[in-house]
Amino acid sequence: MLAADPLGSTSLAPRFLRGIAEGLARSPLWHGLADPSDGGRSAVRVVRTECYEAWVLGWLPGHSVELHDHGSSSAAFTVVEGSLVEITAVRGELHRHGLDTGATREVPRGRRHDVLNLGIGPATSIHVYSPALTHMRFYDAVSGPAVRVEEIEDDGAVWPDLAAHRWLHPARTGHPARTG
Repeated sequence: MLAADPLGSTSLAPRFLRGIAEGLARSPLWHGLADPSDGGRSAVRVVRTECYEAWVLGWLPGHSVELHDHGSSSAAFTVVEGSLVEITAVRGELHRHGLDTGATREVPRGRRHDVLNLGIGPATSIHVYSPALTHMRFYDAVSGPAVRVEEIEDDGAVWPDLAAHRWLHPARTGHPARTG
């Protein structure tokens, strides 16, 4: 499950990232964090650890990312509200995957894909990357070459304390202990 990447950081297998995304999806803590009401797709980093980071993304109808990869990171994402469509580019062919609420997709390192909200209402998804996302390369969907690279800034996380990380770990079951 753990592997060292060529840059020396630790990366988790996509199947493990899937468990983290699905665990976060069961938590009520993501509700209302990524409100796309400002007219576009919104993204909020909620967790960042040595091995992975997690984001909550909000999507309005018609919004997409564009065909991209995650640089040296693997990923998994779960749709938690609404529906999305994933387009994957494999060996020069594009494949469409409809994703309703509860659906999860694994994205191996180097996989080119796009995510779109083709529905009539907003959607929300939880994305987990390992190692933490540092950049994304965007590709021309017709000819294939990279057209730009976007760097991802490390501007912290909504839940930066280690207690939250332990609670959000997929091996943890039940609900957090109540205090008071």
